[in-house]
Amino acid sequence: MAKRKLDPFDIERVRLFFEAHGIEVDPDMLESAALLSGGVPGDLTRMVDRLRAEEDRKD
Repeated sequence: MAKRKLDPFDIERVRLFFEAHGIEVDPDMLESAALLSGGVPGDLTRMVDRLRAEEDRKD
C-alpha cells in the first residue's frame, strides 16, 4: 500500500474539530495544529487526546 502526502487541514477546519471536542486553543495553536496534522484526521484526534490529558493533569 502506497502512502500519499495529504494537504494539511485549513485553520477553520481544525478550529471546528477542536470546538466539537470541547478543546479551547489560541489562534497560534490552530495554525500549528493545521500544519502538523498533515491532513490526517487521526493526527488531530491524537492532539485532542494529548490536550485533554494535559488539562486532566492540571486538575
